Amino acid sequence: MVSNYDNAFNNTKKVLRTLYRDKATIYVIENKSSDSPFSDDENTPVPLLSDINVKVSKRQLSPLKGNMYGSDNYDATIFLDNDVKLPAGSIFEVTDVNGNVTTYKDASSGYTSYKTHQEIAVNYMERK
Repeated sequence: MVSNYDNAFNNTKKVLRTLYRDKATIYVIENKSSDSPFSDDENTPVPLLSDINVKVSKRQLSPLKGNMYGSDNYDATIFLDNDVKLPAGSIFEVTDVNGNVTTYKDASSGYTSYKTHQEIAVNYMERK
């Protein structure tokens, strides 16, 4: 039997999903190392999941630093469903509703203690 408490969280989860209008492809880093002392080790991003609904929220964005305009660097939080399992260090390539593609790196492990969603801290990498 589903309690009113569980019912309320299920309804809240449905409402939150309507905010996830951006689409993400999530990459993990695969270390391709060679036994040769003359080759460079490569860390290659490998797609893990694609077309995942997410919401990006900027945590820090400073418009001015002294008398100079701030840089494009900022921290963000990515919100997504709890059923998505990701390792720390993942890379997110997010396409927003306007078609802009932004890459975020250094993802934290997901904070999944909420019944309705999880939050992942990331750092801005680049906009394509």
